Amino acid sequence: MDNAQLKLTKTLTQIRLRETNGVLDINGVSMEPLIYEGDLLCIETRPEYFIGDIVVVVDMQCRILVHRIVRFTDDMIITKGDNTVAIEESLKTNCLGIVKGIHPKSNTDITIYPYRKRLDKLIIKLSLRMNKKFAGGMQNTKVFKGWERKFIVLIEKLFYRH
Repeated sequence: MDNAQLKLTKTLTQIRLRETNGVLDINGVSMEPLIYEGDLLCIETRPEYFIGDIVVVVDMQCRILVHRIVRFTDDMIITKGDNTVAIEESLKTNCLGIVKGIHPKSNTDITIYPYRKRLDKLIIKLSLRMNKKFAGGMQNTKVFKGWERKFIVLIEKLFYRH
């Protein structure tokens, strides 16, 4: 995508976040079972981000993604959804904020706080193993039936979203 499209997508999303006081509704399944379609996310901007943070980014294909940071390069943030096999790249300048809280669509009176440092590191390692298997030619269905994915689901259901 060209730079003008990236800037437009970023600007429109920033306007939307300002109008909703940093609340974003979710479409998609890339972060299940931690974040489900229809959940409301509380987004907060920061001057810097860290590996393990769940962020809202505009990726290089002009998509708005809610993914976990798994790596950095000089000017890029490398993210991956907990429920995906591929990693995505975004410019650091196209990071719109961190997910500070999750309000499940089933009960918006409760808030899930999505960070537990040691478990986040484990999820990242398992998630990157899934990506490595996928990059090595293993089919999506086999990757998702692997022990890594099953363990991520168990961790997120037990410790984050109960």
